[in-house]
Amino acid sequence: MNLLYDVHVDSNLEWTNKAVEFLEGEFGGLSINVGWTDEFMLWKLSELNPAGQGILAVAVIEGKVVGTASMTRKRMILDGVEITGGEIGDTYSAEKIRRLVKPKELISKVQG
Repeated sequence: MNLLYDVHVDSNLEWTNKAVEFLEGEFGGLSINVGWTDEFMLWKLSELNPAGQGILAVAVIEGKVVGTASMTRKRMILDGVEITGGEIGDTYSAEKIRRLVKPKELISKVQG
């Protein structure tokens, strides 16, 4: 296996279906039912979310998602004023690659 991964910040939400496949495949058997679906991910990370579009980042090796992280926009109250904030979530990595792989971009900068 290639031990270097690419990181894609998916502002167009083109990786959501592969992220869902990864999450369900790697963590779908957990005792809690998270219920990752394409529809749910698109709702919480797209303009369908009333608080606004979020961010999805995926780590990819050879076209396969091996890690995810997201920021979901949330409406919240701070000192009596409604503001838009964000919740970091969906931060998962494939167990078989943890502590073994490195981001390609970082490696190229160090060697560069």
